Amino acid sequence: MKAFLIVVVLIILGHAQTFEIKNLHPVGLEDASALKENGIHSAEPKIVGGVSASLGEIPFQVSIDVDTNWFIGGVIIHPWYILTSAKYIPGAKTFTIYAGVIKRHGDESSRQVMVATERYVHEDFNKTTLLADIALLKLPHQLEFNDYVSSAYLPADDYSFANDVAWISGWGSNHIHGEFAPILQVATVTIMSDEDCLAIWPHYVVNATICTRGEIGVGACNGDRGGPLFTNTTSGSRSLLVGTLTMHTLGTCGTDPDLFTRVSSYRQWITDHIE
Repeated sequence: MKAFLIVVVLIILGHAQTFEIKNLHPVGLEDASALKENGIHSAEPKIVGGVSASLGEIPFQVSIDVDTNWFIGGVIIHPWYILTSAKYIPGAKTFTIYAGVIKRHGDESSRQVMVATERYVHEDFNKTTLLADIALLKLPHQLEFNDYVSSAYLPADDYSFANDVAWISGWGSNHIHGEFAPILQVATVTIMSDEDCLAIWPHYVVNATICTRGEIGVGACNGDRGGPLFTNTTSGSRSLLVGTLTMHTLGTCGTDPDLFTRVSSYRQWITDHIE
């Protein structure tokens, strides 16, 4: 009996594989079962319905401690600059940024940590309507780009991305009062049309926002704010930055669509502030 169990264990180990985003094919809501077959259903659900990323798979994602009070996500767009949500930036003093990690604060050898104080908040930011919920953090010295740390691409035009498959990522909790994820999570979503988005978020949606929907139980949550919504570039890599998270479903997570700042709408503002 013991010998039989040992053989079974060896067979299982021999067929086990580490989950990687690149092994998943982009699918829409009608193909949700395919995602489950590839491991999402059985993976630890943190971002809400997500799976753990492996080191280097999302090299533009950073975690940010705002003073000692808040935790948000951010995106590397330049060796000197991080793009994120504006909500917690104006009154803060320091921003501790962790790059090259999949653990929130990281102990990986690839980790790069910086404390930034210089910031640019969009002059039209409105915390009530969430208009222009976008900010830049300037680093004290530039990041060293490598396989684990690199920038996302900015969209060159105002393409709507409606009905395109995309990904969200972050260390947010898996429910409204849950703990932050210990490992970076990623989930597949579909980008909605402006009309469908407006029907659900009539008080928040403007031309410079974008909505996503996922399978029920898939979406952003507390701690994911400022993190990326991204899709494929023309070269096939998953590094075209479509949006940064502005708001998830009020009072819960992974039910109604999530709201993002549309990066293409602020491309000129971004380039004007990058020296």
